[in-house]
Amino acid sequence: PYPLVVMPHGGPFVSENPSYDGWAQLLANYGYMVFQPQYRGSTAYGLEFYQSAFIDGGEGGRKMQDDKDDGALYLVDQGLADPDRLAMFGWSYGGYAALIAAARSPQIYQCAIAGAAVADNLQQLNYYRGQMARFPTSGSLEQIKMWEESVSPIKEVENVNIPLFVIHGSVDQRVPPEHAEKYIKALKKHGIPHKSMWLEGADHFYSTLFYRHNMKFYSALIDFLANDCFGDKEMAAAEVARIDADSMATSLGQVAGIPRDGYEGRMNRSRLKAPSTFVLRESVAPN
Repeated sequence: PYPLVVMPHGGPFVSENPSYDGWAQLLANYGYMVFQPQYRGSTAYGLEFYQSAFIDGGEGGRKMQDDKDDGALYLVDQGLADPDRLAMFGWSYGGYAALIAAARSPQIYQCAIAGAAVADNLQQLNYYRGQMARFPTSGSLEQIKMWEESVSPIKEVENVNIPLFVIHGSVDQRVPPEHAEKYIKALKKHGIPHKSMWLEGADHFYSTLFYRHNMKFYSALIDFLANDCFGDKEMAAAEVARIDADSMATSLGQVAGIPRDGYEGRMNRSRLKAPSTFVLRESVAPN
């Protein structure tokens, strides 16, 4: 079976599109199976499924989290995923889900990676209320109903029981950096081992990450999974050998369609366009 990375989408009121995903492909390139669940609240599955995230109270950290875990355990039952090598990696709401996963019990994951994560529900509620005041049709009512009663990660910090990696952009406007600052401070207060990374000058959405951000983030992500999460020394040694700066830059450019001088270079030369097709490399064979 494969080592599995559960990668829930952000939102949460969006859906995962069946199209190229650079992060999923990067993980697949390094031998990980990637599971991108359409948990309750995801769009395009009908009104009842959508409203089930908040109609009876916020289900963040509850039934919405169960959906992700149930999917991972199904893959284990099918013999596709290794129960001793399960991880969760998410961004935005997906990062919130990763923080929740890190504090759950009984625990099914070996580690969690939380990027641009909502860590304090009350703080995020204030953001959405501000959005509704300025844009009454912005669809934030659902967000408010969901976040009001969902589990808040900042209140679960002392229950974190697996290796945790927290990542945040220093100029995130949608989920302000204070979320990560408060959460990391709480981790330290409770003496909980963790890793953290600040992406200087990075905003919220992954499309705003520059090439230099991806270089730093991707290298740390692969290293954390191999060394801190699964403790697979053989895999770690192979990956460290592969992640020298130049080869990583070249492979990322090939896989993600990024010019060698990064997004900055592409923006400075407006005549360049991203390729319309991508060449996907095969994953390594399962154990």
